[in-house]
Amino acid sequence: MHASLTTVFTALAAATVALASDQCQNFLGSCSDVRLQFLGDNGAEPWLHANGGCGDNNGGLAYGYFELNTKFSNLFGQLSRQDNGYFGHSCHNIRYENGVLTAECGDGNGGTPTSSINLNEHICNVNGQLQAF
Repeated sequence: MHASLTTVFTALAAATVALASDQCQNFLGSCSDVRLQFLGDNGAEPWLHANGGCGDNNGGLAYGYFELNTKFSNLFGQLSRQDNGYFGHSCHNIRYENGVLTAECGDGNGGTPTSSINLNEHICNVNGQLQAF
């Protein structure tokens, strides 16, 4: 019986994470004037900043920041969604426009192909804060 309950709880936890991930998108629908900024000690940490704010579900605005390195990676020259990926350490010419992040990323073979990822499919506004699950 104990093993069955563990299996059920594990399945429920996995389904909850998958549901949160599927629903976490379209931050551009409730945030405005979103820009890419480079912060950190060496100025190489890419962050999104909603200069115009994000709706907080209470009629107000919050000015959310989001550290892109914590949720995106360079996978052999391709930008991808991955926790603690730190793509900013192996990509250059990083830019952002209309929800799309683009960069030239090292592919491990000496090349630096241009890659893009639509952040609006991976980032959401949760009560005024930008998040990705």
